[in-house]
Amino acid sequence: SLTYGIFYLCRLNISIALPEIGREFNSSKTLLGGIGSSFFILYSLGQFINGHLGDRVSPRLLILTGLVVSSFLNIAVGLSPSILVIVILWGANGYFQSMAWGPSVKILASWFPLKERGKISGFQAFFYQGGNVASWIIAGYLAQKLGWRWAFFIPAIVLLFTGIYFFNRVRNNPRQINLAIPWKNSSTSRQEVKSIFRQSIGNPRILKVAISFFFLSITSYSLLFWLPSYLVSSEKASISLAAYRSVILPISGAVSALFTGWMTDRLFSSRRAPLAIIMLTISLPLVLIFPYIPSITGKLVSLFLLGLLIYGPHMLMVGTMPMDYATEKAASSAAGFIDSLGYLGATVGGIGTGLIIDYFSWDKVFIFYGISIFLSLVCLFSEKIPRRREERAF
Repeated sequence: SLTYGIFYLCRLNISIALPEIGREFNSSKTLLGGIGSSFFILYSLGQFINGHLGDRVSPRLLILTGLVVSSFLNIAVGLSPSILVIVILWGANGYFQSMAWGPSVKILASWFPLKERGKISGFQAFFYQGGNVASWIIAGYLAQKLGWRWAFFIPAIVLLFTGIYFFNRVRNNPRQINLAIPWKNSSTSRQEVKSIFRQSIGNPRILKVAISFFFLSITSYSLLFWLPSYLVSSEKASISLAAYRSVILPISGAVSALFTGWMTDRLFSSRRAPLAIIMLTISLPLVLIFPYIPSITGKLVSLFLLGLLIYGPHMLMVGTMPMDYATEKAASSAAGFIDSLGYLGATVGGIGTGLIIDYFSWDKVFIFYGISIFLSLVCLFSEKIPRRREERAF
């Protein structure tokens, strides 16, 4: 979980650097959105490929590869001479960053039984939201003091050393260190493990969750990509001040992720959808009124609430539900499929936000986000999730 969080140092640093990149290369918001969308679309493709590979080869080795290559790509971005080079390199970074999620879910599913997975997914999400916070604080400081290019150099070094630590400390499953597990993992049909496409699309629950996550990700990932730019543009904040104010979103997201998983285990009998529906329903009007809140204090309070209400359901859909529905043997494939749909949504959100800013205004952007949350809710309302009985403790 800690390793996955550190991946974000070389993923969300782009959000802080974006305003300065735009100034240096005199780029439109649409083109800046293309940087994010290049990452998102190749990340989505990578989830299909690497989620499947995580069920076939060592997930530990895939994660190590992602750590090492992503660190070198970040260094290359910091040396880039043009916006086009950044678009290409950041897209490649998206592919190698995609080696983390599906394989990490596979490892967690191998180490923990069903009744503990809501809590464990919460810890996983807590650390990656913590990675968001650390990324923005570090990148904001470096960009302000040393220039935007250093927001890529220093995190890359940290990521490289994390790879060494991770490979030495983590194992794919308890069997690799001769530990017995006190629960029985359910079996998975050949059809489910033969192909990521058959396994995912052939499972109606996984498909519904993936479509819902597609719409939610338009908002959840776009906020992470565009929020510092919004504060620089609309609130006239410096790049470091925008970074420090923006961290309230992932901080509240981390708190939400930690407790949302626990609540579904303890209060909802490991049923994930009901709580997600409640939280997203409350978030919908808050997103729509956000740009009209007059004070920066009110905006920061609203961002804290949005982090609580959006990123808890986000974690349930991409972390806990694939472990619940696909079991240990196909958890990486299911998580990869759901997350790939999410990053297709992020692709739409990234460039869509830029287009709306260029041709309309920031106010219209939040209407776009509100529509995406509503459509996510429509998909979740169609999902009925009874308690699973496929895994039982002895």
